[in-house]
Amino acid sequence: MKLKKQNSNGYTIICNIQNIDNDYLSKPFGQQLDSLQAINKFKDTAKSIYFSIKRKEILPQLKRFIKDIKELQGLTVTDIYCKYADTNFCKDDSVEVFYKTI
Repeated sequence: MKLKKQNSNGYTIICNIQNIDNDYLSKPFGQQLDSLQAINKFKDTAKSIYFSIKRKEILPQLKRFIKDIKELQGLTVTDIYCKYADTNFCKDDSVEVFYKTI
């Protein structure tokens, strides 16, 4: 699974969800609406976990989480989404990560 950080209005977003244009942030707002609605539906049905990101990078933690799920539970993470504040003035200490497995 390829994880890619995207920035939008002071937020960092990592989005890798099947059947959603994961590069939706590069489009005009009107063309983002379908993806935003699909993400909200995904969040309603997905599992979630919190990660501490205080003075840490999230990508290595997510990669380790995906690896641990596979090794310990025999499941594969298929979809993942998280959004957190990341500016010079405001940085989140934790982030909620939504994910689905098969």
